[in-house]
Amino acid sequence: MPMLDIEKRIKDEKVKSRFKLVRLASIRAKQLNRMKDDDIPLKLERYHKVTTNALDEIIEKAVDFEETDG
Repeated sequence: MPMLDIEKRIKDEKVKSRFKLVRLASIRAKQLNRMKDDDIPLKLERYHKVTTNALDEIIEKAVDFEETDG
């Protein structure tokens, strides 16, 4: 199984840290697990686990996010 290149995304201005990348991936994985009508459907399906797919989507910029206060 190929390793995900998280360094590529951490250097991005929006992410900046491993902690934030993991936090975003956990939010995305929860979305994929409970999948409601208003959620974004799975964009990349290269792996068997939802958490790895979520991380892959964020690294490859397949899903976008915005920061909110609170």
